[in-house]
Amino acid sequence: MRIYWIVLLLPQLSWAQVDLVSLSKRYSLKSNKQSVCYKTPAGEIVGLSEDNVIIPASVSKLYSSFVAIQALGLNHQFETKFRVDQQADKISLTIMGDFDGYFVLEHLFFILSKLNKMGVKRIDEVLFDQKFYLNFYLDHPSIKSELLKYLNTKNWDLKIQNWYRQTAQTAQNYAIEMDAQLPSMQVSKVIYTSNLNTDNMTFSIKSAPLFKHLKEMNIYSNNYYAEALFQKIGSQKFNHVLLQALEASAQQLRFINGSGLPGNYTTCRLTLKLIDLLKKELQIEDLAFQNIASLAGVDNGTLLTRFRSIESSNAVIAKTGTLPRLSISTLAGVINTREGEIDFAIFNHYQASTVEKAKQFQQEVVERIIETQHGKEEYLPNKWSFFALEDMQVL
Repeated sequence: MRIYWIVLLLPQLSWAQVDLVSLSKRYSLKSNKQSVCYKTPAGEIVGLSEDNVIIPASVSKLYSSFVAIQALGLNHQFETKFRVDQQADKISLTIMGDFDGYFVLEHLFFILSKLNKMGVKRIDEVLFDQKFYLNFYLDHPSIKSELLKYLNTKNWDLKIQNWYRQTAQTAQNYAIEMDAQLPSMQVSKVIYTSNLNTDNMTFSIKSAPLFKHLKEMNIYSNNYYAEALFQKIGSQKFNHVLLQALEASAQQLRFINGSGLPGNYTTCRLTLKLIDLLKKELQIEDLAFQNIASLAGVDNGTLLTRFRSIESSNAVIAKTGTLPRLSISTLAGVINTREGEIDFAIFNHYQASTVEKAKQFQQEVVERIIETQHGKEEYLPNKWSFFALEDMQVL
C-alpha cells in the first residue's frame, strides 16, 4: 500500500486577514463610514474605503507640516523685529511680526530684560502689526490685552514673577542673557496698525528652527500654531502645494484651515502618500518622522497615554485628530515592525458608537498590523522637551 503525504503550504498571515469590516462591527462602528489604509513593506496599499473622501480632523496638521516644509524649509526661523524710538519725552516700541505662532510670554520676558539693559523702563506707545501673534492669540484685541497685561510689570502677581525667574534661570542653560532681577516697565497704551514704519529696526529675534515648532504643534495638536502657519503661507499656495505634490484633484482634497477644524477633506490613500513624502523631506536633513510627530506613550501630549501595551509600546509615531461634534476620531503615522516601517491612517466616524470605542478600534488595528509583520521594533524612547527660547538668535 502506498502512502501519499500531502503537504499543505500555509500562506503567511496576509494583510487581508486584518478584517477591518469585522473589527468595525466589534466596536459598533458602521464599516461604510470608516476609512483605513496601510502600506505594506512591499509597497502595496491595503485597506477599507481608502479612496473615500474623509474629514481628517487634526491629522490636517501633518498636511500643514508638509506644506510648511515645502514653502519655508525645515530650518526656517521666524524673525520678529523691534524698534525703540525716543523723541523728546515720548518713547515708543514698534513690533513687526512674522506669523510666529510660538511667540509667547517667555519672549516678552526676554524683551523686557533687554529693554531694561538699554535703559528703557517706560514706554508711551507700543505699536504692533497684523503679523504679530502672542501667547497663541491671533486676534488683535486679545494681543493688545496681553501686551498691556505683561508689559506693565507692576501688575505682575507672584505667579508671573516666579515664571520670569524660572525663564531667566533656564535661559542661562541655553547661553541666553537675561537679568535674573525682575524687570521694571510701564506702558501707557498699545495700538494695532496695519501700516507700520519698518525702517531702521533696533533689533530682531529669530525663533527655533521650524521642525522643532512642528514637533510641538503636532504632539499637543496646537490649533493656533497651525492657523498661524496657514496664514503665513496663504490658502491658495497651501492647496496648490498639496494638489501638486500628491497629484490629487480638488474633488479629492481641500484645506480651508491648517488646524483640522471642519471644512478640510482628503482621502486615506493621499494621507499615506503624504506621510511618505514627509519622511523623504525629513531624510534630506538627516531627520526622521519622530522629529516632527509624537512617539506614543512617551512624548507628552495627545498620545501620552496610548499604545502602551506590550504589543505596541515604543513602536507607534503618529498624529491624532478629534472632532467631537462631528463624531470624528482620526490617527495617522508610522508603525515600526520587524519587517519594516508601516505607514498607516485610520479615519473613524463613530456616530453610532463612542470615541472610546473608536480609539480601541485604532489600537487593535495597529496591533493586528504589528502581528502580521512578526512583531514590533521599538523606536528609541527619547522624550521630547522644548524651551520657548531655545535656539533663539538675537540680531
